[in-house]
Amino acid sequence: REAADRSGKVMAQIERYYRLISDNSSETTFIIAHDGTILSVSESARKNFGLVPFDLIGENLEDFVHEDDQIILRGVLGGKIRGGRKVEFRLKGPQKQWFSCESSVSPIEDAKDGCTVCYILNMLDVTPRKVFELAQERRERIYRTLLRVSPDAIVLFDLEGDIIMANDRASEIVGMPREDIIGMHYLELLSDDQKSAANQIRDDLLRDGFALNRTLELVRPEVLDLAAMDVD
Repeated sequence: REAADRSGKVMAQIERYYRLISDNSSETTFIIAHDGTILSVSESARKNFGLVPFDLIGENLEDFVHEDDQIILRGVLGGKIRGGRKVEFRLKGPQKQWFSCESSVSPIEDAKDGCTVCYILNMLDVTPRKVFELAQERRERIYRTLLRVSPDAIVLFDLEGDIIMANDRASEIVGMPREDIIGMHYLELLSDDQKSAANQIRDDLLRDGFALNRTLELVRPEVLDLAAMDVD
């Protein structure tokens, strides 16, 4: 009985403190019990997620977390995710829309017996960032697909000259699998008398952002092998 009263007092102090600092914050503070029961929610839940704080009291936070992300919440409640860590999960809004949330985790312990009194989750809506990241990933997938199936041979290389992408047509022309081309230096695909012109193209690109069309002759692997045999 004494321990329960003490925990209740600690809980009340924590709630008053976090209400003062979080009601108008871009973050929403949830204080939850060890079983996920919502004990307190900052007023900013109304502005940030359209949720009515009073209506959430006594509900279980797990019922508002996407089923695929509930394992993360259980990890928090089970003590598997330590305080100070940040987790991400989707939170259900009043219109059954999903908000992507980034949340810091702060377990609050009773100083006397060390038992966890409650958990504080400071949630930040990162939905716009997630939408942008997904759109960016989709654009990159489309771009990579278009490059790969292009009828033109396309080879991309970084500022050091190392090849980071080659499409199927480039593989056909060079006579090497794409996986073998990636990681090579672009000069390895050229004969010695072509390297100066290739370097000039690179310098023009770096300086002006474009280069005039030039014809370069590539050396296929079988030609390199034959040349090696002649030298021997």
